[in-house]
Amino acid sequence: MTPPTRLGRIEYVNVAPIYYPLEAGWLPHHCAMRSGTPAQCNQLLRAEEVDVSSISSIEYARAPERYLLLPGLAIASFGPVGSVLLFSSVPLEALRDQAILVTAATHTSAALLQLLLTQRFGACPPLVHAEGGIRKSLDAGQCPAAALAIGDEALVLARNPCFSHTYDLGAMWREATGLPFVFGLWAARRDWALAHPQEAARVARLLCESRDLGLARLDAVIDATQHRTTRSKEYLLNYFHCLRLTLRDEEFAGLQRFFQLLHDHAMLPALPCIEFLDMHPVEC
Repeated sequence: MTPPTRLGRIEYVNVAPIYYPLEAGWLPHHCAMRSGTPAQCNQLLRAEEVDVSSISSIEYARAPERYLLLPGLAIASFGPVGSVLLFSSVPLEALRDQAILVTAATHTSAALLQLLLTQRFGACPPLVHAEGGIRKSLDAGQCPAAALAIGDEALVLARNPCFSHTYDLGAMWREATGLPFVFGLWAARRDWALAHPQEAARVARLLCESRDLGLARLDAVIDATQHRTTRSKEYLLNYFHCLRLTLRDEEFAGLQRFFQLLHDHAMLPALPCIEFLDMHPVEC
């Protein structure tokens, strides 16, 4: 029997509709999963420790030659995303010269923040990485002027009294561009996908089927995974209705605009050629 495909899985609740149907046995999958933050999933795929994984959009942009994107899958929003948040103790305009604490768990959100603030102010305030996470820094007594948090940590920090202002980066992007923002993508290692085209296509179809099933049974998914957050079921239902787990024409246009703006502001040395996995490989 062939070994299972190694599948990288973001550990946050925002992708529960995609992965819970697999973890709960609703769909047979023949995959071995490894979980981590978005940054850790980037590293797992880059280091060839998994074959397919969700990755940060910026990870693909920086090394497109390593990957093939899985069609139809993304972590995106058209407006507020609810889990990529800039928390600040002062209004945004007062942040021009103050350092911003940034979670090390994300690369795309940090790049988006840098881009948005550069467009707004002409330069981005210094970003200081919090290696242990924002909450660990706050527990250690720090109260920074501002902090960028993502995923489950952002959902928790939304109630932190240290910050009086909250800015949703998805909403800021829509205001600036009128487009959805794509925070994450799914990709296969290019060398693995070319060597195993049938299996790569199977896993891509499986993830789309699992997403559709998870969204169709969203109540059950939330009931099973709500313990990972401190938020109510009503909040999570609204959250998932704001989140887009698809990559269609509109999201693709937002992805292209992000890459173009990064390049225009010298934050990306070259525009990536966006290439997708062949979903209908010819069997030899």
